[in-house]
Amino acid sequence: MRITDELGKIYGREDGYEVLEKDVELMDGNYEKCGEYTVRKTDIDYNFHANNARYIEWIENYLDDDTIKKVEVVYKKELKLNETVEIYKLVEDSNIYFKLISNGVLKTIIKITK
Repeated sequence: MRITDELGKIYGREDGYEVLEKDVELMDGNYEKCGEYTVRKTDIDYNFHANNARYIEWIENYLDDDTIKKVEVVYKKELKLNETVEIYKLVEDSNIYFKLISNGVLKTIIKITK
């Protein structure tokens, strides 16, 4: 969903936010498992799925203190209450890729550009 210009002004961005027209590609490489998380009741939104902001919170512990220039997230499949997600990480040049997998199914791809 695109953030409207009106909402952008409220949060200090006059021109809204860019909408990505393409899917974030999952980089091939040797991903290392860096964590695991079980979705809690406090993570759930009104659609009974994990709130989108929670995904970013789950990976924050696996990032360094470098400045982040861009965050791209592709939600492939929703995560639900009590579902356990494994978090995998791959560092490639100035990009960090995360893949979140639950029960063998890729749920989310996150690309951080530093």
